[in-house]
Amino acid sequence: MPIFKKGESHRKVFEHFRPHFDLAAARRNLRDALACSAELHEWFSAAMSVLGLAAAASAGDDHIRAARYLGIVDNLLESMEAPVPPFYGRWYTPTVERTRAALSRDVFGAGWLAGQVQPAQAALRDVLTTESAFLSTDLAPGQPAGPLPAALSKREREVLCHLATGKTNREIADTLGISEHTVIRHVSNIFNKTGLTNRVEAAAFATRHGLNS
Repeated sequence: MPIFKKGESHRKVFEHFRPHFDLAAARRNLRDALACSAELHEWFSAAMSVLGLAAAASAGDDHIRAARYLGIVDNLLESMEAPVPPFYGRWYTPTVERTRAALSRDVFGAGWLAGQVQPAQAALRDVLTTESAFLSTDLAPGQPAGPLPAALSKREREVLCHLATGKTNREIADTLGISEHTVIRHVSNIFNKTGLTNRVEAAAFATRHGLNS
């Protein structure tokens, strides 16, 4: 049974997780909190729910997702001209620092920006969809997601591995001893074969498959 009910304080939700931080339970209850907040158009509560989900994602080594969620939080709070209250700052500041430390500057910035520029209501729908998909499996955020698509060549897997570290095409080319044009072709092939659409998604995909561990 969900811990969060309509009208229940987010303080109770956050306090519940502190003594025994079960990531799956945290994400389930914060998703429920977000769904209620969005339904009631309580945007501050929605922002704090997404902050909690960012903290849970980062704690589970799902740092790409955490960066995007933090960007969504920033966008929501900025639209309300609201700061992060001290109570929630205990989660906000450590989550930002942990996520930034785990990612390259470019990957962190791209993830944050992806969340920040997305229209708020569309972003919240995406978060709910993402969290529901996560909770429909037994896979933990930091656990490898299984074999990569067999269609990926050995070189494409190598390129994907370097994408996950935030390297540019030029840097990947120098590391692998190939031309930048060839790297661009490999990146295009990776996107076509996996259904990914950008480098942030590619980095998250590689992380989920254990390529940057």
